[in-house]
Amino acid sequence: MKSYHILFIISVIPFLLFISSCNLEEIPSEYLTASFEFEINNNNYAPATITFTNKSIYADSYSWNFGDPGSGADNTSTDKGPTHLYSNPGIYTVTLIATNSNSGDNNETTKTVTIEAVTTFERFYEVAEDQIAFNIARHPAGGFALVGQGESGAQNDVYLVLTDENGDELNTSPQHYGNNTEYDVGFEIISTEAGGYAIIGYTDNGTDNDVYLVITDQNGNLISQKSFGGINNQCGYGITRNSNGGFAITGYSDNGSDNDVYLIITDQNGNLLSERTFGGSNDENGLSIVETNNGGYAIFGFFDDGSETDYNLVLIDENLNELPGSPHTYPHAGTDISNNVVKTNAGYALMGYSGSIWGGDIYVIFIDQNGNKLQEKTFAGQRSIMNIRGGIVFSGEGYAITGFLNNGADDDVYLTLTDINGNELPGFPKTYERLEDQYGSGIVITDDGGYAIAGYTNEASDPDVLLIKTDANGNVK
Repeated sequence: MKSYHILFIISVIPFLLFISSCNLEEIPSEYLTASFEFEINNNNYAPATITFTNKSIYADSYSWNFGDPGSGADNTSTDKGPTHLYSNPGIYTVTLIATNSNSGDNNETTKTVTIEAVTTFERFYEVAEDQIAFNIARHPAGGFALVGQGESGAQNDVYLVLTDENGDELNTSPQHYGNNTEYDVGFEIISTEAGGYAIIGYTDNGTDNDVYLVITDQNGNLISQKSFGGINNQCGYGITRNSNGGFAITGYSDNGSDNDVYLIITDQNGNLLSERTFGGSNDENGLSIVETNNGGYAIFGFFDDGSETDYNLVLIDENLNELPGSPHTYPHAGTDISNNVVKTNAGYALMGYSGSIWGGDIYVIFIDQNGNKLQEKTFAGQRSIMNIRGGIVFSGEGYAITGFLNNGADDDVYLTLTDINGNELPGFPKTYERLEDQYGSGIVITDDGGYAIAGYTNEASDPDVLLIKTDANGNVK
């Protein structure tokens, strides 16, 4: 065996000596090849940064032209693997010249890159009756789904508006859902595993209110509708998909003397699997819900002992039992109602308002996964009301919050962006003004890095659904 090793070494050494004696000057010019690949961030939307990976062979110097003369001196580079920021949409031709400095030979290659334009708009969906949007979700085809309530003759129904990415209504929009009763309303909408929607709210059964669940396909066609409740009033405010493919719903249930947090678990078709209530001798209401990392649930809302109203958190394990130490309340001056929550890197951000039962300043509490308070932020003058369901989103780097601001004459939709610690970024908040009152009630992040805000306008006391699409900086061009 050793003789084979010796023979192999003797045969390889001359080859290695030959390779080491070669240099780039001796490489034939036809082997010199310019080549590169690239990756575009921000889903190809402007402004986008492209990272170039150099795949050239037998070259030791490089000359890049990014086909973007508007970028000035940044339009060229001699780096091996540069990056370039394309601030504007367009089709650009990128040129790389790879050179062998010893032979003086060079080789050139070009590729085309396309940077898409960010669409922004402000749209209103007006019909004869009153309509209000409380929440928004993404449509599978890239557009939006806005849910709330709308008049239908002498009654109010759950109301759904479906649009494409440009805000144009789909031919299956709008949709009405109801139990042929006086009053039905949808507070929150989420996407389903099948690509449709699940809407939660309540329905008037003629005697009292029940939790109302509507499940549709992506075009808004009704798949199923379910009511949950018993005697007295029950109302659904928050919904989330769970890891079993079904839904977890929260709201409140009136036990005859006060309200308790109400939890409902269903399968993907809305069939009841389990229901529980959590509460004591005071009013507790669930307004939003998320599934925890251990398969349980975190329910957020408010606690009212008759003298003070504060943010409230109920933590549930995977068997639907309340965890020790739950509920958690967060005392704070004034009436505080948490109506929306987002998961963060550290735990949760609870958004709501502080002021009166009918509205107040935006108030955000940051907590860890165990409910321990980390910090709080108040956005003075930036306001919300209880029925605003989706006023905050988390991008991984910070938060976007919507609601309304009073400009001294009327109310305007506003958007504010913060860093990961909740500190407001320079230039915010931004408002979107019309002659009449406007209210922002839901927000989602779009594929191009911008934001879509749902809400309603109250022109001439005739509310209409509102959709605002901004770029990443909150601008509507």
